Amino acid sequence: MTILLVTGLLAKSIVEEQAKLCKYPTKVIVLNIPVASLMKPLFIAMNIKKYITPDVELVIVPGLVQGDIRIIEKEINVKTVRGPKNAADIAYILNNFGI
Repeated sequence: MTILLVTGLLAKSIVEEQAKLCKYPTKVIVLNIPVASLMKPLFIAMNIKKYITPDVELVIVPGLVQGDIRIIEKEINVKTVRGPKNAADIAYILNNFGI
Protein backbone atom coordinates (compact mmCIF):
# COMPACT_ATOMS: atom_id res chain seq x y z
CA MET A 1 0.00 0.00 0.00
CA THR A 2 1.26 3.45 -0.93
CA ILE A 3 -0.13 6.85 -0.02
CA LEU A 4 0.21 9.71 -2.50
CA LEU A 5 0.70 13.11 -0.89
CA VAL A 6 -0.23 15.88 -3.31
CA THR A 7 1.27 19.32 -2.85
CA GLY A 8 2.31 22.50 -4.61
CA LEU A 9 5.72 24.03 -5.16
CA LEU A 10 5.93 26.12 -1.99
CA ALA A 11 5.13 23.29 0.44
CA LYS A 12 7.26 20.70 -1.36
CA SER A 13 10.07 20.53 1.19
CA ILE A 14 7.74 20.37 4.20
CA VAL A 15 5.65 17.60 2.65
CA GLU A 16 8.77 15.64 1.66
CA GLU A 17 10.08 15.91 5.25
CA GLN A 18 6.76 14.70 6.61
CA ALA A 19 6.66 11.81 4.14
CA LYS A 20 9.98 10.55 5.51
CA LEU A 21 8.51 10.53 9.02
CA CYS A 22 5.44 8.48 8.08
CA LYS A 23 5.28 4.83 9.04
CA TYR A 24 3.42 4.09 5.80
CA PRO A 25 4.99 4.05 2.33
CA THR A 26 4.39 7.42 0.70
CA LYS A 27 5.10 9.23 -2.55
CA VAL A 28 5.06 13.01 -2.81
CA ILE A 29 3.52 14.42 -5.97
CA VAL A 30 4.39 18.07 -6.56
CA LEU A 31 2.08 19.78 -9.02
CA ASN A 32 3.19 22.82 -10.96
CA ILE A 33 1.29 25.41 -8.95
CA PRO A 34 2.87 27.49 -6.18
CA VAL A 35 0.11 27.43 -3.56
CA ALA A 36 -1.46 24.03 -2.97
CA SER A 37 -4.72 25.41 -1.60
CA LEU A 38 -5.43 27.06 -4.96
CA MET A 39 -5.65 23.71 -6.71
CA LYS A 40 -9.07 22.66 -7.91
CA PRO A 41 -10.15 19.00 -7.62
CA LEU A 42 -10.35 18.48 -11.39
CA PHE A 43 -6.86 19.99 -11.84
CA ILE A 44 -5.52 17.56 -9.23
CA ALA A 45 -7.27 14.57 -10.79
CA MET A 46 -5.99 15.29 -14.29
CA ASN A 47 -2.44 15.87 -13.09
CA ILE A 48 -2.02 12.86 -10.82
CA LYS A 49 -3.50 10.19 -13.09
CA LYS A 50 -0.05 9.24 -14.39
CA TYR A 51 1.15 8.54 -10.83
CA ILE A 52 -1.62 6.10 -9.98
CA THR A 53 -0.20 2.59 -9.82
CA PRO A 54 -1.82 -0.60 -8.46
CA ASP A 55 -0.11 -0.14 -5.07
CA VAL A 56 -1.65 3.32 -4.48
CA GLU A 57 -4.55 2.93 -2.07
CA LEU A 58 -4.97 6.49 -0.82
CA VAL A 59 -4.47 10.02 -2.11
CA ILE A 60 -4.16 12.87 0.36
CA VAL A 61 -4.73 16.34 -1.04
CA PRO A 62 -3.91 19.58 0.78
CA GLY A 63 -6.34 20.31 3.60
CA LEU A 64 -7.31 23.72 2.25
CA VAL A 65 -8.26 22.55 -1.24
CA GLN A 66 -11.75 23.80 -1.93
CA GLY A 67 -14.42 21.96 -3.84
CA ASP A 68 -15.73 18.44 -4.05
CA ILE A 69 -12.78 16.06 -3.86
CA ARG A 70 -15.04 13.15 -4.83
CA ILE A 71 -14.28 14.37 -8.37
CA ILE A 72 -10.72 13.14 -7.85
CA GLU A 73 -11.90 9.74 -6.58
CA LYS A 74 -14.18 9.29 -9.57
CA GLU A 75 -11.43 10.18 -12.06
CA ILE A 76 -8.64 8.05 -10.58
CA ASN A 77 -10.66 5.35 -8.79
CA VAL A 78 -8.63 5.69 -5.58
CA LYS A 79 -9.88 6.81 -2.17
CA THR A 80 -9.07 10.51 -1.74
CA VAL A 81 -9.13 12.57 1.45
CA ARG A 82 -8.13 16.03 2.58
CA GLY A 83 -5.02 16.18 4.69
CA PRO A 84 -4.41 18.51 7.61
CA LYS A 85 -4.55 22.26 7.05
CA ASN A 86 -0.90 22.50 8.05
CA ALA A 87 1.46 20.27 6.05
CA ALA A 88 3.72 19.96 9.11
CA ASP A 89 1.02 17.78 10.72
CA ILE A 90 0.94 15.08 8.03
CA ALA A 91 3.16 12.52 9.76
CA TYR A 92 1.55 13.13 13.15
CA ILE A 93 -1.93 12.55 11.74
CA LEU A 94 -1.03 9.45 9.73
CA ASN A 95 1.11 7.84 12.42
CA ASN A 96 -1.28 8.45 15.30
CA PHE A 97 -4.76 8.27 13.81
CA GLY A 98 -4.26 5.77 11.01
CA ILE A 99 -5.70 5.85 7.57
